Amino acid sequence: MQLSTLFFNFGNKNRWFCCKLCVFILFFYIVTLHILLLIYRRDLEWMPPRPDDLSQIKVMQLTLQAKNIQTDLY
Repeated sequence: MQLSTLFFNFGNKNRWFCCKLCVFILFFYIVTLHILLLIYRRDLEWMPPRPDDLSQIKVMQLTLQAKNIQTDLY
């Protein structure tokens, strides 16, 4: 017996089950992708930033300090 026959040809009860199953799979897929994206971007609190992120942060801090010095001069 084919899987599509099992899901779609046994009345409304099985269609409702299929709908719930599809929604659950979609929800699980979206949540998993979101977690993987957070891990990739290292936005989770328990993950240390990458070294290149640290250098970018340092450059931004130095830039802000330079802007503050310029505004203090005027």
